[in-house]
Amino acid sequence: MSKREAVVYGRRASLMVAEHRAQDIKRVFYEEGAPNRDLKPLLQSCAQQKKPYRAVSVEELFKISGSTHHEGVVVVTRPLQRVEFEDYLKTYFFTKVTKKTSGQTQAESKKRPIWVAFDRVDNDHNHGAIARTLAWFGAEGLIWEAPRPQLSPSALRIAQGGAEQISLLAVPSLSQALEQLKKQGVLILGADQHAERSAFAQPEELSPKGVCWVMGSEQYGLSNGIKKRCDALMTIPGHGQLESLNVSVSAGLLIAQSYQWLN
Repeated sequence: MSKREAVVYGRRASLMVAEHRAQDIKRVFYEEGAPNRDLKPLLQSCAQQKKPYRAVSVEELFKISGSTHHEGVVVVTRPLQRVEFEDYLKTYFFTKVTKKTSGQTQAESKKRPIWVAFDRVDNDHNHGAIARTLAWFGAEGLIWEAPRPQLSPSALRIAQGGAEQISLLAVPSLSQALEQLKKQGVLILGADQHAERSAFAQPEELSPKGVCWVMGSEQYGLSNGIKKRCDALMTIPGHGQLESLNVSVSAGLLIAQSYQWLN
């Protein structure tokens, strides 16, 4: 596998690649002798673009994907190109203004201005589960500090195609990215189990520009520098029998709450 290639595996994740960026597909491998009727859209896309696809053994799928959780299909694609965060913000907010001015609000309403940012959250399951939740609620995107513009193949599978439907924003500095969002009017809220404010109460500071929830690691929580970038710290009320919720569960509750606020 060359640096100019990336791997996506899992049935829903692979089908979403064909639906959202079929032009990036280089080749497809699927399990020989398995019931593959559901893969028809993916294979048809390959045939239309004259991209190679073939049935291989389970052992070969493991070699290509590097995982036993390939679900019988692997797509080799072009890697996602990194988008500079400044360019993303200009496009996102300028496009919204342009659509309002021209009266074209239908496309604008498809996504809610909700982001989740990771502060040292490095678990593939959390990455994928949160991407899936963001896509379910029609939210805008996921932000993390890293040089790579794409989630891992494992996270993409767990996202079940959700990663193809949101903005994936790898930034060189999370602190600077949050400050840039704040300047655009986005409310930056940190999830902190020790905070006094309840995440179930709508913040008075909330505006139509939306909200970005910052999630810390389960072991260390939010770093002090990132806490200072937040407009407020909020907690999810609970019985208190356990120290905290799983990061992806917490994010799911917060995304759902934000969706209700912004509807």
